[in-house]
Amino acid sequence: MFSRILKTLKKYRSSLLILLVTLILPISVSSISLIFLSKHEALFLNLSLWQWGIFYLITAFTMSLALTPATYIALISGYFIGWAGLCGLVPSYLLASLIGFYLAGKLDRGKFLNLLNENKKITNIMHNLKTEEFWVIFFCRISPATPFAMMNVFLSFMKVNLKNFLTGGMLGMLPRTILMVWLGTQANDIVKMLRREQEPDLSKILIISFFIFSIIGLYVLFMRALKKYNTTK
Repeated sequence: MFSRILKTLKKYRSSLLILLVTLILPISVSSISLIFLSKHEALFLNLSLWQWGIFYLITAFTMSLALTPATYIALISGYFIGWAGLCGLVPSYLLASLIGFYLAGKLDRGKFLNLLNENKKITNIMHNLKTEEFWVIFFCRISPATPFAMMNVFLSFMKVNLKNFLTGGMLGMLPRTILMVWLGTQANDIVKMLRREQEPDLSKILIISFFIFSIIGLYVLFMRALKKYNTTK
């Protein structure tokens, strides 16, 4: 059994490594960039409109390449330019999603899906979930526990429909984004804000609510897919 697991891991190590990198890398890079932001706060406070446009264009690539978390960019936006940051965040998220989606697809080439297809039960359940694809993506995105870049990669690996990926993903991301921008507007110290040391009780309640809501939603969808599988066996 153990040797079989090792063989499978070795066979699909590139796909699993990509998922692992997109989980760890954003946290590491954002921690390093925190030092730069704290030392150059005045620089960001004096950026012009077109300079913020360049900033969001750059962050679209850094988010897609798992260099910066989406929540991190939303917090910065709220802190420096308030609610106006949403105008840059939404197109930046869409562009980052597209880049991440296509890059992951090119790198993986269907290997991850082949891994899942080795188990007939998983294959059938995933096929049943396909009919609920939009809502699966929505609940994955609204959860605070699912990193932006990692979900781009995972959903690309699963070969989801691009339209569902963008619409369901954006609708799921919006509540999280609005919350993070609001947190940014409430902060008076950038370091404490990015370390989440100034987080109001209301935001903690909302984050937990988003998490519970996503878990319930995904559970219902999974159980529905499992029920279809059992009735068609």
